[in-house]
Amino acid sequence: MVYRETQEEGFMIKVVCERSCQGLLTFILEGFERLGLEVLQARASCVESFSLEAFGIKVSNTNKVKHSLKHAKHISDRN
Repeated sequence: MVYRETQEEGFMIKVVCERSCQGLLTFILEGFERLGLEVLQARASCVESFSLEAFGIKVSNTNKVKHSLKHAKHISDRN
């Protein structure tokens, strides 16, 4: 299952798979890179099943990057 949510400052993607597959995390992160997406914060688990929750931005504008970094820090401070 893949869930994508577009946010004002970027995106949130959640991936859940019943089985953990070797190399899946690398494959997903390389896909983000090919799409020009930069992951600012991520949480992953590969024990028995696979889950990934990532917050990131489209790399295109340095002002958006700076703003998104501040937002990501704010999110992490809440958790």
